[in-house]
Amino acid sequence: MEVISGVVTGSEFTTRIPFPLQLQGLIGEYVVDDEVFVVKCHYPLRFGPLDYSVNKILSCVRSPFNVIRSNFEFFQGCSHQIQFENDLPKEDPETWDKIVRHHVKEIKNYFDHLVQKMEAGFPMYFTRFEELISHPRPELIGVF
Repeated sequence: MEVISGVVTGSEFTTRIPFPLQLQGLIGEYVVDDEVFVVKCHYPLRFGPLDYSVNKILSCVRSPFNVIRSNFEFFQGCSHQIQFENDLPKEDPETWDKIVRHHVKEIKNYFDHLVQKMEAGFPMYFTRFEELISHPRPELIGVF
């Protein structure tokens, strides 16, 4: 969203040292106040003690298979740009199974959270990550 719109997005995510992510261009990491128009939330993966109010929810959904792999690679290399050549599902299927089961629980929690917010009347817009990548401008216009 930042690259397409030119507007800095905030994020509740912190690695306790957000500077490496900021060097990679994510300058709004750990910013959740009115300095940013959009706050990226990694709910239900809450990494910091941040609490903030919102008046709309934009949910960017992605293939769960891609989410699980992306999160695994992020936590290994602290970057969304690094991809590892090892094949964990084949090399260590037991560990991979634990990772998948953990993420499936978190994804279920996320959707339960969204249902609660919808039932409470929050305005909500859904977009797909793949659409933001393949058709960024029209999809971003749809968001706003």
